[in-house]
Amino acid sequence: MYYLNKWQKKILVSNSAEIAETFNEEGIEDIDSVPGNGLDNEDDLGTADIVISVETGGTFISGAVFVVFVIVALVGVYIFKKNVLERVRRW
Repeated sequence: MYYLNKWQKKILVSNSAEIAETFNEEGIEDIDSVPGNGLDNEDDLGTADIVISVETGGTFISGAVFVVFVIVALVGVYIFKKNVLERVRRW
């Protein structure tokens, strides 16, 4: 596992598997590979690469939206108290 790009936080994960043991009822050996020997040039080894990336900025945007919402709500409460409640008290 290693970083592809440290600024974008992408990670490449490599997974490999090799056939470790074989068996068939006829007792015939595999002619082009030896199970479990770890050689890359045989057909009993498979690999898969997965890129895992982390989304950046999502938390900041959510936090900014929340702060703006709170500010708008507080301004609304202030305006409501100042205008509506003052009129009710005058009655």
